[in-house]
Amino acid sequence: MPFFTKPRQLNNHDIRTLILSSFGGMLEFYDFVVFIFFAKIIGEHFFPPTLDSFWASMNTYGTFAVGFL
Repeated sequence: MPFFTKPRQLNNHDIRTLILSSFGGMLEFYDFVVFIFFAKIIGEHFFPPTLDSFWASMNTYGTFAVGFL
């Protein structure tokens, strides 16, 4: 039994699926990048000012992780 088969031509459905899944991956990556750039600002606005900036960032990342899971 061969490990791989002959390549086949992509039909319109395959191309549409490939484009839409690539677009979804780009949007997800964009979401992560925007969150990382604004994590400090989010920490300053949503957590008490008595927290050290390190702990505000950790709380921001922890909140994101809980939402992700």
